[in-house]
Amino acid sequence: MTVQRPVAAFAQPVASAASQAAPPHSASPALPPPNMRPDLLQSLLETFDQYNLRAQHEPGEPRIEIARDLVQLRAAATLMTQAFVRQRDKGWLAWLRPAQVQRIHAGDAASAERQLTRVMLYLLRAATFSGGITILETARDPADPQRRIVRGAGMSEFPVASDTGESVFHKYCFGAWAALRSYGLLRALAADRAYRALAAATEQMRQREGIDAQRCVRAGMLCVHPDYEGTGIAHRVFVMFQGFTDRHGLYCLMQSSNPERNDERVFKHWGFRHVGEYCYGASRFNSVGAYAIKLLVRPPGGGH
Repeated sequence: MTVQRPVAAFAQPVASAASQAAPPHSASPALPPPNMRPDLLQSLLETFDQYNLRAQHEPGEPRIEIARDLVQLRAAATLMTQAFVRQRDKGWLAWLRPAQVQRIHAGDAASAERQLTRVMLYLLRAATFSGGITILETARDPADPQRRIVRGAGMSEFPVASDTGESVFHKYCFGAWAALRSYGLLRALAADRAYRALAAATEQMRQREGIDAQRCVRAGMLCVHPDYEGTGIAHRVFVMFQGFTDRHGLYCLMQSSNPERNDERVFKHWGFRHVGEYCYGASRFNSVGAYAIKLLVRPPGGGH
């Protein structure tokens, strides 16, 4: 049975989530509706509803939802940053100061997580202007079933409803502030150049592969809280997401900067193929040395 609900329902408040436990819904500022093609947003909401209906009798009553306010978005940013830092993802550690990277390798990640969460929160907010949605996977807290805990979070960008894009005001008021506080001026400028260069390389790859922008999803893997790794959360969510993109004939583009954890065998299993990479050389502001980000694509149906 298909669960129908209007896209306008996206603006209605839902239970908020924090990095560990979800507090009662507060007056946290609501996010604007995603700048996502309405037919795809409608279908995605219905897909989530169907997933949640099937999962309601499972332990913890797991749910998938779209982050709708800043409290939920901050919860997602916190969890995603923790995952990237603790996995020592070079793409995220590169622009920290060398001493901070050394502390991470020594087991002290708290300071770096606080700093990078600011950047992550800005990127999640900025993505809403370009078709991005942030997804939360939550379950009831075993210690307090009235509360929900965030177990997974991720962000993907879908074909846009309009080409408005992020405003210069938003970029420099929120993005520049987050980068300056996290990196300092010179490292913030280096990180911005690196981000723009990777975005350009990914766009060139899309055009080279002949993929229409209206049939393209820039997908991100679901980050899972360390307490719930190995429980199949990411697998179940990706199977659902894969079915959605296949039904709509959408290509998935992905960037991987952690080949030690997500090597090509993992992506090949999901139907991705390696189509290129973008290499960062060693520099005075790159604290992890030269590294490469792999560019991958998955056609509808996984190429089968």
